[in-house]
Amino acid sequence: MRRYRIITQTIFLVLFLFLFVFTKSDAENGTFADISVVFYIDPLILLSNLISYHNLNILFLFSLITVALTFATGRSFCGWVCPLGTLNDITGRLKKREKELVKKENLKIKYYILIFLIVLAVFGVNLAGFLDPLSLLVRSFTIIFYPLFNLLIHSVYDIFVAIAPNSESLPNIYSFLRTYLIENHRVYFSQSIFIGALFLLVLFSNLISKRFWCRYICPLGALLGLMGRYSLLKREIKPCNDCGICEVNCNGGAVSPKTDKENGSECILCMNCSSLCPEESVNFVFSKKPANRGIDIGKRQLFISAGTAVISYPLFKSSLSASPNFHNPLLIRPPGSVREDLFVKKCIKCGACLKVCITNGLQPTLFEAGLEGMWTPHLVPRVGHCEYNCNLCSTVCPTGAIRPITISEKVKTKIGTAHINKNRCIVYKEGKGCLVCEEVCPVPEKAIKIENIQVQINNNIRNLKAPRVVSSLCIGCGICEKNCPVVDSPAIYVTSVGEKRSEENQELLEQI
Repeated sequence: MRRYRIITQTIFLVLFLFLFVFTKSDAENGTFADISVVFYIDPLILLSNLISYHNLNILFLFSLITVALTFATGRSFCGWVCPLGTLNDITGRLKKREKELVKKENLKIKYYILIFLIVLAVFGVNLAGFLDPLSLLVRSFTIIFYPLFNLLIHSVYDIFVAIAPNSESLPNIYSFLRTYLIENHRVYFSQSIFIGALFLLVLFSNLISKRFWCRYICPLGALLGLMGRYSLLKREIKPCNDCGICEVNCNGGAVSPKTDKENGSECILCMNCSSLCPEESVNFVFSKKPANRGIDIGKRQLFISAGTAVISYPLFKSSLSASPNFHNPLLIRPPGSVREDLFVKKCIKCGACLKVCITNGLQPTLFEAGLEGMWTPHLVPRVGHCEYNCNLCSTVCPTGAIRPITISEKVKTKIGTAHINKNRCIVYKEGKGCLVCEEVCPVPEKAIKIENIQVQINNNIRNLKAPRVVSSLCIGCGICEKNCPVVDSPAIYVTSVGEKRSEENQELLEQI
């Protein structure tokens, strides 16, 4: 069974990587795969989103399969399916340990974290995406490893071109890779070092304790652990010599040579105990006997966790960005985004929309949307604009934070408005001709019009053609800001004023 478990883990990890890699930005043909499907089997996302905004994406009902599997076999999802758990197993093999360095009493921590998240969700603050293992994995791969993978392929190609410039096969190989595996452009994300450091911390914590994240932090593991203590599949121990091999090799920290110290809720069915037992004293059987002994959370600790969540609630709602009267002009959300208060509740910070953005313009926020909205997507036009005929971000969002929209609806969706800084514009400031912003504007009616003006330069009056933004036509795509030749601080810039999803921002535009 241990061999079957390793094979199954490998299959699900490869499947995850396949879905991730082939969820590629291609506005013309759409995505070949959709990494968002992995979230539909995640009961933690189902629970937190249902509690926080009282709505349900019907596809999340597939997570009930995981729930049923847990009641039948315990935390088999953690030991056999979860790709982050598999990566933890792999990194954990880098160091052999005779004794765990973390006390098993600390297994309770993940349950306190789960209670903290659920209580906050009751108050409308959804933080599950920060610690959910699948969200963490997709976000980390998107922001760290995929850009590195792209950079590596592009760099290797450049090297081979320098070595063999006349090679006929290189362009064909490179074209294939750009079609199916990599982006046509270099990919960069803000906070990549910070998020990368956090992910490496998760992986290399396995050098301290086997599956450190799974044992002590993971809220999904805690949720499945609460269900798993009542599972039908139970560990059965025959008389043995208490050699301790099962305890040393247990990946979940669940077992002890003494039956009365067993924690059934922590068993992830790694099968190490039954496979490595020299006397073959350990077996797994389906039984209706009373539940295995689980973790005793304790009423006092439960109230402390819940109380901490209640006390923390004002911290997430007292920031300036949470004020209904505050409008961050730089917080430009993707087309199809729901209103901001719902957006931060629905978004699980998975980064799927960031990965499929064909211009790399979608970037993770830091504090632009407050603590609750950290790592949610926003458009940074100076990095990349919102492509006019692309709606990929709305097709891969698993929770509906970015609702699905068609291309015909997308091209009419206003996400912001462009503004001209005449103190920076080449035409107004230097008296030179420049119509780049008007030329690149993708709106058929042209949201940037050309008008004749007179500019005084060195006591000379010059007649020039200058750009003017028609706010009613501008959709805020940001291509004008991206292509403005004034590169340090563009003379034309986009803000969220006038965005379609916000009545307040539309009223602000009318006042300008």
